[in-house]
Amino acid sequence: MLLHLAVLCRVVSGAPSSYRDTSQPGDVIPTRLGPRFTRLWTAATVSNIGDGLLVAALPLLAIRSTTSPLVIAGLAACRGLPWLAFGLTAGAIVDRVDRRRLMALVDYGRGAVLVAMGIAVMVSDVPIWILYVVALGLGMGEVLFDSASGAFVPMVVPDSMLERANSRLYLSLTIANELSGPAVGAWLFAAAAAAPFIVDAGSFVFAASMVLTIRGSFRPDPVVDDDGPGGISMRAQIAEGIRFVREHAVLRSLVMVSAGYNFLATGLEALVVLYITTTLGGSDRQYGLVLTLAAFGGLAGGLVAERVFARVRHGVVIVSVLLGCAAFAFAAAAIGELWAFTVSEVVVFFGSALASIGAQTLRQRAMPPHLAGRIMSVYLLCIFGAGPLGALAFGLLARATSIGSVLVAFGIGCVLLAVTLGRVLVRASTAP
Repeated sequence: MLLHLAVLCRVVSGAPSSYRDTSQPGDVIPTRLGPRFTRLWTAATVSNIGDGLLVAALPLLAIRSTTSPLVIAGLAACRGLPWLAFGLTAGAIVDRVDRRRLMALVDYGRGAVLVAMGIAVMVSDVPIWILYVVALGLGMGEVLFDSASGAFVPMVVPDSMLERANSRLYLSLTIANELSGPAVGAWLFAAAAAAPFIVDAGSFVFAASMVLTIRGSFRPDPVVDDDGPGGISMRAQIAEGIRFVREHAVLRSLVMVSAGYNFLATGLEALVVLYITTTLGGSDRQYGLVLTLAAFGGLAGGLVAERVFARVRHGVVIVSVLLGCAAFAFAAAAIGELWAFTVSEVVVFFGSALASIGAQTLRQRAMPPHLAGRIMSVYLLCIFGAGPLGALAFGLLARATSIGSVLVAFGIGCVLLAVTLGRVLVRASTAP
């Protein structure tokens, strides 16, 4: 993610596709993130640990009821479907309320859902439809929380420190959600199936309580409408956010590649549990181990991102990531061994880290504060809306052919994205 810049640079609204320097001689550039970010970072880390438990536990619980690729992929799709139904409205809500309080309320609600889920697992076998309901409920909370948190970070971090803040958040996400969480989740599930859900509920409650301790007012300035005293309507606010993203070259190109890649990655990852445990003959713990090793790849990507983006244009990095992921996916499909698939996952996570961190900072710098919630909702709607479609498409493909064919489809999709959007991405990125 990190652009290694000595001065503050910003993508301005309406700028074609590059940065301009907004720093002035004598400006004091902050060197510390401050206590408000530390509290946010702590809350995010704890919550991500709990989420990491579900990465392994939810599909493991699902395959107790069915091994249908379409049903398992549908479970992953449920986490993204609320973006299609509620994403744009959530962004308008975020730009009308205190973002800190909204984040806390959502996390308390998600904690309650997971407590109920844990109790259900303890008392009886949970039918697959219950898992679908839980996934939808968590997805609804995710829509509100992610829209708010994406707009929240620039409110507690100086603009010149966004790269460092996003890098730390991504590293904590990788370590907690992907590195330690899945392995612990698989182990806890093997010991007591309800344990991962109860622990995750506790992480949500802790995170919500920590966010509430961050001092300050986090309600954006209201936007008034000269045509009436009540302010502009929610529909007009939503339209304004869509229009801004459509007309901004940087945001538009980021949406295109991110949505396409999430379609492919969600489709692939939705079936990883079946591919490892059935096609490759791996165990539940080996599944957790593959996720953990892949997360090490993401961790490595986060650690080297600052140096990478200090030397290489954003578009070149993203296109290289797409082509690299395709090459290793093709190789893993041809070899058909667990070790080859593990290597492929490590490479995919490494590349995804580089692309995700850079895109996050570019996006935050491009967002005017009063539009931040709506811009985040448009962006995330396209990305997470593509995810369920990818999961369902790959599930149908696996049922019609074989689970291994999804690796080939993933690789072909990455190549198509690189070929069709490569020029746009390079033009929309900034030179170091």
